[in-house]
Amino acid sequence: MEKENKEIAKIVQNNYEIPDDVNQKINNAFEEIKKQNPYSESKNKKEEFKMKKTNIVYKVAIVLIVLFLTGNAVSLAFGGNNIYTMIYKFFVPTNNEVVVEGEKEEVNNIGVESSLGYKIEYDEEDFKLERIGDKDYYRVNIPDMSESVYFVIYHTDSNYGSLDKKDKTEEAKIDGKNAFMVELIDGKKQDSSKNYSLDSKVVDTWYIDAGKGTYVVEAHFTIETVEGWGSRIRQMINSFKIVES
Repeated sequence: MEKENKEIAKIVQNNYEIPDDVNQKINNAFEEIKKQNPYSESKNKKEEFKMKKTNIVYKVAIVLIVLFLTGNAVSLAFGGNNIYTMIYKFFVPTNNEVVVEGEKEEVNNIGVESSLGYKIEYDEEDFKLERIGDKDYYRVNIPDMSESVYFVIYHTDSNYGSLDKKDKTEEAKIDGKNAFMVELIDGKKQDSSKNYSLDSKVVDTWYIDAGKGTYVVEAHFTIETVEGWGSRIRQMINSFKIVES
């Protein structure tokens, strides 16, 4: 990675006239970036994938820093002063803590407002947002897990008060609104007498009173990933807010 970073710096320096003091700031930024990289080696698939993505983010951030420090006109393409916001987002993300498998883990969440009429905070580093039809999918950003670990949000015209709650697993307040959840394992209610496999599919479906209709949030994961990814997804769902029209 260090070699690639130097190549990027060389390209930038060949195209822009950079004062010595700015060059020093860039070199200092390189040193700081190297210190911030927590992965000296890949311990599992998640870390390996995150490391590849982190390297790309570092490269883009370095170019943005150079543009910011040199005051180059290219910054106008990013909306003038907004380039500072972009740099800030790379290095000072919103930090939140979630308890995963009994230990606190720091996650980097950003707020997003959907055209479906809600806002939510999600971890853009580990989750990818995509719209399919009238539903928003937040999939784990790891190729071989994206189809089994994700959550989806959509709105239905069904009145919350008319929904059948007899199979509810849990009741709660989300954004101050009434909500309940139904949990299914392999398509059925949990059977305490049954031994489930680690690959057994878990679906927690939340129904949130929207006043006009109901928001549905389906969280999909497996028995193996309940305590890890399941905890992360639950934290993000708890940040759900309806945008008042």
